[in-house]
Amino acid sequence: MRYQALILQSEIGLAGEITKLAFQAYTSSGGSFNNVHVYLCHTSVDSLSTSFEANYGGNDPGEVFYAPTKSMSGSAESWTDIVFDDPYYYNNSDNLLVEIKWSGGSGTYYSHTSNTSGYYSCGYALSYSAPTMTHHNQWHNRFRLTIEPTDEVQPASLGKLRSLYH
Repeated sequence: MRYQALILQSEIGLAGEITKLAFQAYTSSGGSFNNVHVYLCHTSVDSLSTSFEANYGGNDPGEVFYAPTKSMSGSAESWTDIVFDDPYYYNNSDNLLVEIKWSGGSGTYYSHTSNTSGYYSCGYALSYSAPTMTHHNQWHNRFRLTIEPTDEVQPASLGKLRSLYH
């Protein structure tokens, strides 16, 4: 399976290191998935095409997670985390492309989806190495990103803060 989802910059609004991605379970479910890769990529595209490669917007995706086997399970409404092997710096200027690939497994993990009317935000193909999507729509899985902000406090603001207490 090869899956991509587009998250617009306006939905994120913060620069920093992305350290994990979580999915919200729709119903109690669980599965074990093989050869799981997660990639993130800055992109200028604002609606997904059916070409996986074109959705990178000329950028190179960075692999942030790999596991030979990844178990995903949860009760209804719970969140299941994928903690990244390597954090990914998000610049808060571009949109963010999430790509997940896996090659089979057992069981099923059902997650909530959200409608992104107005642009195509999700697509997938049943083949791990497919160049094009076989399904393409305006619904994508509901994600929760953990971002560690990298914006530093400006020296002038510290002086203003000190003046409030003197």
